[in-house]
Amino acid sequence: MPPKKKTTTRGKVDELCPLSSSHEVYTDDDGVVWSFTGNQTEIAKNNNKFYIMQLLQNKKNPKKFQTWTRWGRVGYEGQTKILPGTTLNECQKAFEKKFKEKTKNKWEDKDSFVKCKGKYDMIEIEFEDASSGKRKISAKKKTTKRSKASEKEEEKDEEEEDEEEEEEEEEEQTQSQ
Repeated sequence: MPPKKKTTTRGKVDELCPLSSSHEVYTDDDGVVWSFTGNQTEIAKNNNKFYIMQLLQNKKNPKKFQTWTRWGRVGYEGQTKILPGTTLNECQKAFEKKFKEKTKNKWEDKDSFVKCKGKYDMIEIEFEDASSGKRKISAKKKTTKRSKASEKEEEKDEEEEDEEEEEEEEEEQTQSQ
């Protein structure tokens, strides 16, 4: 039997990222595309927001990395930030930490993602297969329900998360002025 052909997938760099011409979304040796798109909709709170995070690799200097984030209300461009770090290890740690903050899930457990109340739901994206050139992009919500005990714990953390997001947005507004 011939060896299995390894395929490479590439995520599209966020259209509003100023690094889009010099960087590409990082894909690790296991074929994991380091890109997260999340949505949080809570009608009672009038929330309908998105969060995008991508670990980007410099095309000319592949040992240089950046972690790009963009968030805001659905339908608007939102705010942006490049997280601290320039090495792969630093950027992976920043990505994993922010993913956990926003979803209460670990990045390495994303394939068994569980939606937590008051946190972002993961929108699963299929990326282009670079070896075949076929473009397959679709989005679907990937959720699993949590137990009642987990929901109570999440409610306690929800207020804390809202405060952190407000502080982050205020900091960004202060820096952009």
